[in-house]
Amino acid sequence: ESLLQKFMLSPYNSFRLACSLLGVVSLTWDILTIPIGLFNIGGEATAVIDVVGWAIFCYWILELCLSFLTGTETDDGLEMRPAIVAKRYLRTWFWPDLLMILADATLRVVEAVIIGDSSEINSVRLLGVIRAFRFVRLARLSKLKQVVEDVTRRFTSMYLWLGLKVVNGLLSILVVNHYLAVCWLGLGIWGENAGLPNWLW
Repeated sequence: ESLLQKFMLSPYNSFRLACSLLGVVSLTWDILTIPIGLFNIGGEATAVIDVVGWAIFCYWILELCLSFLTGTETDDGLEMRPAIVAKRYLRTWFWPDLLMILADATLRVVEAVIIGDSSEINSVRLLGVIRAFRFVRLARLSKLKQVVEDVTRRFTSMYLWLGLKVVNGLLSILVVNHYLAVCWLGLGIWGENAGLPNWLW
């Protein structure tokens, strides 16, 4: 028996479900803040976004490690053998997860270099372009389906399922409106930088 067997976690226990829900919160945060990061809004908002961004970055590193210790559903039931779980993860989400973490780390290093030269207007513009690559992190949205399935398996309730459907629809509407608002914000910032009158301040 593998030494790791006693450390294996069921995907339906409270700890792993809490981690999965934290992943949903992280993705929601990225959906809301990544487009805002394209613009140099400055102030405390940027500092908060950066701090939370580092926390989320650390969370995904931890999640990658825990994925090797989390059982998976197969056609034959719940698979909890460490070697089989590791092979399955390596064949599925490991490489996308690793590449997104490495890409995020690279972007953070590049951002730090650019911010060190933030007095140059070209550096500020380049920073916005670099931050646009953060949208790659939203590729993790394809994992949301698995998270929802894990939650509904734990709480087999029709009311919960219907509630999730309603929440999903409302969130979709809110995200669309949020992105429209960010576009208007960007237009206002562009007008201010161009010396044009605008509605921001």
